[in-house]
Amino acid sequence: MSTALGVAAFIVMLLLVVLIHEAAHFGFAKLFGFKVEEYFVGFGKRLWSVRRGETEYGLKAIPAGGYVKIAGMDPFRPVAPSDPDFPRTYYEKPAWQRAIVIAAGPLTHFVIAFIFFSIALTFAGGLFPSESVTFPTVEQTFAAPLPPGDLSAMAGDRVVLVVAGSASVAHPSEAGFQRFVREHQGEELLLVLERQQGETTERVETVVAASVLATPSDVAGLRRGDRVVEVASGPDRVSEPSANVFVEFVGEHQRDALELVIERDGEVIETTLQPVLVPSPGVDEVQMQWRIGVELSESVVEKSGFPQSLSDGAQMVWLATQDSVREAARIFGPEGIGRMRDLLFTDAEREVTDPASAIGLAGAAGTLSEGGRFFQLLFLFGAINVFVGLLNLLPLPPFDGGHLAVLVIEKIRGKRVDVRRLVPVAAVVLTFFVLFTSAAVLVDITKPLQLGP
Repeated sequence: MSTALGVAAFIVMLLLVVLIHEAAHFGFAKLFGFKVEEYFVGFGKRLWSVRRGETEYGLKAIPAGGYVKIAGMDPFRPVAPSDPDFPRTYYEKPAWQRAIVIAAGPLTHFVIAFIFFSIALTFAGGLFPSESVTFPTVEQTFAAPLPPGDLSAMAGDRVVLVVAGSASVAHPSEAGFQRFVREHQGEELLLVLERQQGETTERVETVVAASVLATPSDVAGLRRGDRVVEVASGPDRVSEPSANVFVEFVGEHQRDALELVIERDGEVIETTLQPVLVPSPGVDEVQMQWRIGVELSESVVEKSGFPQSLSDGAQMVWLATQDSVREAARIFGPEGIGRMRDLLFTDAEREVTDPASAIGLAGAAGTLSEGGRFFQLLFLFGAINVFVGLLNLLPLPPFDGGHLAVLVIEKIRGKRVDVRRLVPVAAVVLTFFVLFTSAAVLVDITKPLQLGP
């Protein structure tokens, strides 16, 4: 699959999601007899529309969502009680019907995510983290790992020159680098590294023994088939981590010693794993990367059968929802806002955990497509839908969750809420998200998201 195909698939997915979201509002509104005046995809200037019965359908210029307009829902355009359609207006319908109409839209995202996850699990299974972490591959050696704590090299540095005595190789490929190391065992290698610092590039030199040293996994005594019971670094500790949690934990503590509790043939073993900085394998242009000498491979997880994939797909929706709650709190909280400020106004490098707009996510979809990782593309689409569904359920106007919150308040108070008073709140919320999204778009353009292989 090509990059363009992945980006196109992402765009089609977004359009379909918007259509389905609004179709859910529309369908239940029609079912309960609401008068639906408009069903549009997009915002801004009207590009095309057609009227069928009492409803106008169409497209607008800004493809950033869509809306269904129900008579009487706009507090500044009330429908007179003398109007024949007055009983069919939004506020004249029972609260439970209004709640279903509003909730139907965001809930479709979770259904879509379930479908994406279940399809991927049916055919791929192991591409998504299993319930426990096992090591299908444990590497015994690295070519010239740098000692822990040697920060003269940093993850992301590119090897532009490697020198041993009078021999040298400029801009070595991974294979060329490994070959050079093997040919110069017992010698010291001078590595010239290229490091990107904002808009400038600097070169850094470091010396490392060419001896093929033991990997962290070998030092820790890890073996193929070991299962991680617990991983810890200082006060941070995770029990029975899934594969994605384990990878995330190692990424957050890549320079720290990791305390592992593993299970091997019914025996529980404690050991220490210290990541080291090494030239990354499998790429044409060598870069430095923190590694631990083990791999999590899809080959150890069997593909799910269809019935099991449905159960696992539902579980994945729940797990993705939990992750989305944590991510939403981080991204839109002080940490995320501060991070966005740093990305915009400093030389801070982009990280995969940073917020991304549709542009960045489209790029990620293109990268997955180019690498032939079709099922991971489905998992990405599923995760995006869960996050969008959760965002829509935030109890803030103008989100769907804000309308649901008004219904709850009305139920508690026993009388209607004057939603006109909520307009300033909606304006503040909308302004924040417009500014945040605009900032994310700018970051995606100036500091593109790099999704590793």
